[in-house]
Amino acid sequence: MEAFSFFLLSISICFVSLLLILFITNASRKQNFRGPRLAIFSAFICGILITLTPYLCLLTTQTIVFEVSSLLHLCKISFVSILFFFLFFVIINMIEENPVMPKRKTSGLQKDKIAFHSLSVTAAFFVLGFTYFVIQSFNIPVTLVKEQSIVPLVLLSASIYTLARIYEHLFMDKIIFQRKLSQLQLSFLFLMFSLCLNSSIFIFIKSLFLQLNFYMAIVAIVSMVVLLVSTIHYIENQLLHQQDQLEVKNQVLSLNEQRYRSLFENNPNAVFTLDLHWNFTAVNASVRPMIGFTLEELQHLTLTDLVLEQEKTKITTILEELAKGDNTNFETIMRTKSAEIVKLKVTALPIKINNEITGAYLIAQDITKQIEIQERVKFLAYHDELTGLLNRRGIYRELENHIHASTLTATILIDLDMFKDINDHLGHDAGDVLLKQVAERLTKTLGREELISRMGGDEFLICLTAPYKRVEVLERIQAIQAAMKEPFQIQQSSKEITLSIGVSFYPEDGENLNTLLKHADMAMYEAKKSGRNNAVQYSSRFGVQKLNQITLLQELKVAFEQEQLLLYFQPKHSTVHQSMVGVETLIRWNHPERGFINPGEFIPLAEENGLIVPLSNWIIQNAFKTFSNWLKEHDVNFHLSINISPTHFFDEDFVPFLLEQLQKYKIPAQLIDLEITENLAIENTELTNKKINILKEKGLQISMDDFGTGYTSLTYLSHFNMNRIKIDRSFIKELPDNRNNGAIVQSLLSVAKNLDILVTAEGVETEEQLNVLKEWGCDEIQGYYYSMPLPEEKLIAYWQGTN
Repeated sequence: MEAFSFFLLSISICFVSLLLILFITNASRKQNFRGPRLAIFSAFICGILITLTPYLCLLTTQTIVFEVSSLLHLCKISFVSILFFFLFFVIINMIEENPVMPKRKTSGLQKDKIAFHSLSVTAAFFVLGFTYFVIQSFNIPVTLVKEQSIVPLVLLSASIYTLARIYEHLFMDKIIFQRKLSQLQLSFLFLMFSLCLNSSIFIFIKSLFLQLNFYMAIVAIVSMVVLLVSTIHYIENQLLHQQDQLEVKNQVLSLNEQRYRSLFENNPNAVFTLDLHWNFTAVNASVRPMIGFTLEELQHLTLTDLVLEQEKTKITTILEELAKGDNTNFETIMRTKSAEIVKLKVTALPIKINNEITGAYLIAQDITKQIEIQERVKFLAYHDELTGLLNRRGIYRELENHIHASTLTATILIDLDMFKDINDHLGHDAGDVLLKQVAERLTKTLGREELISRMGGDEFLICLTAPYKRVEVLERIQAIQAAMKEPFQIQQSSKEITLSIGVSFYPEDGENLNTLLKHADMAMYEAKKSGRNNAVQYSSRFGVQKLNQITLLQELKVAFEQEQLLLYFQPKHSTVHQSMVGVETLIRWNHPERGFINPGEFIPLAEENGLIVPLSNWIIQNAFKTFSNWLKEHDVNFHLSINISPTHFFDEDFVPFLLEQLQKYKIPAQLIDLEITENLAIENTELTNKKINILKEKGLQISMDDFGTGYTSLTYLSHFNMNRIKIDRSFIKELPDNRNNGAIVQSLLSVAKNLDILVTAEGVETEEQLNVLKEWGCDEIQGYYYSMPLPEEKLIAYWQGTN
């Protein structure tokens, strides 16, 4: 009965104390306080427990009676046990990271076990010794028999060691394995320890009184065995769980390794693995196509062996930073096994194992083509793709720099004469070949130190930046003209070209870029006006002429409204019966202040400034109105010729407008002759032929004006459905004395006759010219020999006088 009372009290107190220590330990981890503070809490609980247990045993066996003074006495002597357990837990903290969970290393595992055994035996000795001391402090006579103390000592040592391991594995489960122990199993383990502890103390106390309790000894031994078996079972279960977790982690590790290998081996970029000496330890399959080396070959090289000499210092610095743990991105140039150059964009990552850098990964992407494209785009931003010369943007940038530095001497603007005809006749490919050859000759003549630009089309700009004198600039221009005199070989044929050149000098002709280019352009325009194949220096009078053109353009717009424009008509005569067979419509401008203005001044101006279509429409409308009156009032029997500009001819509204006017004035279509230029006829052969056929179907006549002045082959006459050709006055004016012109005219007449095409000779002024043209079979004559252009009323009088 006394043993039962003792167990009821002491086991309950011990069980609660164990739970309390577990709670305090958990709380200390959450609040991050350990060491001495935790040792004090644990030592206080254990000290009170060890002091109270023998006192309860003495009370339940009625060896002593309960008194307040005895409790005060226990409080005093409990400081001894508290101090011991404080030192006990401090030592454990020194062995482990915390009181119950050691941070072990494989090399120190055996030492930790010996320390735990020693501490457990020491604690058991202390508990029994302190129990003996407590009993002695109450002046109770007892006898210590060593042989009888062995069993409780062994049981206490084993139970204390087992309890320490239980706490250790409890926290391993919670922190490392993240596995919770069931409360039932935990309570059973703590209960077994309480049984073993208290029964061992009980039989020890009984042995001091020489009253060994056999049944209590059995309880102590059995509880110790059960505690050991339960603990071993728990630890085995924990090991199995640990093994399962290890297998899971191995599977995850294996999966991660496969993923890594897949990423490494199948990466389209080249991946290098280096050690800290920057030797190659592994490469993926993308490395060999990029640089040509195998892993075996790379293992005899370092990274700095592959990069170009000028890159080595940069790479060394990058590798030093990489060894410190810094990620980096950089570009470098590497030489392949075949000695080719590749440009790489590299991402460098340090390899860290156990927080130590052991090497690096280099992930490289070949950007050689990308760099070439970028450089090509950058080049084309300032250079002409066809010729490789500077383009407009490039020359402007260079010019600004030279003007700012005052090192510019002159700007020379060059235009290829008649380039459009070559382009149209031989095709754009031939034109491109010509432009490239011109660029090569310019570069060869001037040297690469001069600034040469293709401004677009067939226009080139040269900027002389050396300190040339004016005469030296003109010598350079003469050298350019001389270089261009040699025929160009294009499509297995030789072509000669001439240049129209305009020059402006810095700073005389302008101190800024726009002024210099504008003045060079004005000078080039003057070169073209003076017959091409010229070099003209800018003069201030060009500005006056340009201003006059602007003024004239404004006055031309007013001329429409104020009826200053007039129509004149020049007769055409038959060489057979001398009668008038037609008239050519010519426009005149009777300026209120300047009088009659030559059409050569304002017709090109209208063409350049978008007035040619409304001007042509005005001519057609008024010519049809006049001709309609002649048909009604005078019953004329000749045709009306009207010149059609290329711009108007290709205008989509031209044919509808023409047919509308014919219908409006009720003019038979066969009496209207449309004169188109030779160059217009071949500018767009397909479209020209299409429009000619439409007009011919409507009954209109088509003539080719100024024939022989362009590049048309005689075979072109068979391609177009023409009614007549008009031989230009330049071939007529020297007849019959100029044998060359005579041969050309006879050839034209012969071909036209065979093609059933009428021929009109322009500019006939003498009887000798008339007679020779009659002899050669020319059909019609137009010129001052018969009549100059006449106004409407005089033309009718002239017609009536000749018929």
